[in-house]
Amino acid sequence: WLGRLTTAVDPGVGIFPVLDSADITGQEGYVYGQDGGSGMRLGRNVVDVVVPAFSDPGLGATVGDIFAYDYDNPGGVGTDEAFVQGGDSGGPSFVIVDGVPAVVGIHWFNYTDDDTGEVGSGDTFVSSYIDELNAAMIGEAVLSLLQVR
Repeated sequence: WLGRLTTAVDPGVGIFPVLDSADITGQEGYVYGQDGGSGMRLGRNVVDVVVPAFSDPGLGATVGDIFAYDYDNPGGVGTDEAFVQGGDSGGPSFVIVDGVPAVVGIHWFNYTDDDTGEVGSGDTFVSSYIDELNAAMIGEAVLSLLQVR
């Protein structure tokens, strides 16, 4: 979803670049979503796999470039290890580039492996849609998304 704001954004609101890279396997990411209660939280996880043109019958006919991260409990990155749950779809995932958070994904799905019982999450790569997003913003005040490599 891409929208147009009708009023100016407060200067204190952060603007994040989009990571323009498909090689994030093994990188620590920050996952923003629900905290399991009535609030929101920022957790961490490590990208396990990158899959171009991913599809799964359980997700319908949709295909997209994704990255996935499993939930290691206990273990992983510690007590703030995160995973996507119902209601988190569309929320952002970030990686740190030169000390700055960069948007890398939009939450798409969660899964449970039938064989191992492992729980995990998958995000759509935002960088896969840079050209389409920039084309949709032609004529707007922001001419293109800021990208970092």
